[in-house]
Amino acid sequence: KIAIYVRVSSRENAMNGYGLDAQETKCRQYVDLYDLNKDSIVLFKDKGISGKSLNRPEMKKLLYEVKNNRIEMIIVYKLDRLTRSVMDTYKLLYELQKYDCQLIAVMDRLDVNSANGRMIVGLLAVFAQWERELDQERTIAAQEEMVHQGKYPYANSPFGWDKDDENYLTINTYESDIINDLGHQALEGKSILEISDYLFEVYGIKKTDETVKKYLTREINYGIFNFRGEKVKGIVPAIMSKERSEEINKSIRVHKRTGMDKYYLHNKIICRCGNPCIHTVSHKRRNGEIIKYYYYYCSKCNKRINQQTLINHVISQIILHNNEEMLKKAERKKNQ
Repeated sequence: KIAIYVRVSSRENAMNGYGLDAQETKCRQYVDLYDLNKDSIVLFKDKGISGKSLNRPEMKKLLYEVKNNRIEMIIVYKLDRLTRSVMDTYKLLYELQKYDCQLIAVMDRLDVNSANGRMIVGLLAVFAQWERELDQERTIAAQEEMVHQGKYPYANSPFGWDKDDENYLTINTYESDIINDLGHQALEGKSILEISDYLFEVYGIKKTDETVKKYLTREINYGIFNFRGEKVKGIVPAIMSKERSEEINKSIRVHKRTGMDKYYLHNKIICRCGNPCIHTVSHKRRNGEIIKYYYYYCSKCNKRINQQTLINHVISQIILHNNEEMLKKAERKKNQ
């Protein structure tokens, strides 16, 4: 098989214009030019992923195919599409030589089968890594300047705020009210699991427990923006007081230590698939009162079982076992 590998990060695509399709076209033109077997082409695409490491979905698939001797040639648009790390470049070359796999970089016109070619590859890798690190330094410098101007330096605004065209944050009233309501639920004694369920049931917003916990414990809630280890004021408008935020954090920490007493079979429920079950809770309103139902949930099978159902089953089994033991004991006395 001939592998065509293409990669682009969204930023590179916007700046340089050689997107996935353009790279693929150039590689296929190379196949046509040298009359290679078109039917043997396998395409690997990594979209929006940095070249700083080899830990990419399609790259890992490609290397797996190489190690199983199913790829004899890899064609890329440029060497830096494979990786922009010097160490990873040499690691990759070693693996390709080990499994007798050719590497073609169309625009770089490299022959990695010769000592001179491998030297050029090394030099190009050095420059690719230098360019990546320089780009990172420029990005950090630009972000620092934005922070100095009181602007929010990241692409997406955090939940609870909106970002205008000038990168200044303003409070999103609807979202900030949700955060404060979730904080109120925490102060009422609800666990993060319960608050996550409440967020979905009341507002229709599905978030992981970790995300909900992050929403409630962020310093930005009271106006402190943590940028590269430095606490900066004036970037994010506060949506609650520091005192209230600390009360919410304290409530969450207390509940984390004591909340497990609600789950009587904690760490004892294993799904039929072998996966340990985690805790979850739901709320239902009956006669104006909110009733909590505790469950054990298997994330692998996406199934759950009510704790009370389990307890009833366990108790019935205990009673059954106890009755059997009493009958056996009575039978032994009778026989004596």
